[in-house]
Amino acid sequence: PPGFPYTDRFLKLFNRYWSQWRRRFPLLKFDLKLNTHKNAANAVSGYKVLLQAKPANQKEVVAKGSGRNWKVALRKSLSRLTRQLKKQ
Repeated sequence: PPGFPYTDRFLKLFNRYWSQWRRRFPLLKFDLKLNTHKNAANAVSGYKVLLQAKPANQKEVVAKGSGRNWKVALRKSLSRLTRQLKKQ
């Protein structure tokens, strides 16, 4: 989202998983969305991460993660996506 102060850290954490996925799972399509939830005082109260991946010759996989901390939301969604990719 615009004004997200932790973009560098977010991408660094994501790139660790991405390097593993490139070797193990050939992906045709990948989409990552980060949404913030704001309370009445317009302060960020939570984060939601949505990951969509389309492996070669397989069905599309979707994983969601949410939490008050962006790291928790990202790690939840990354681990869920990894688990689903291993099953296929």
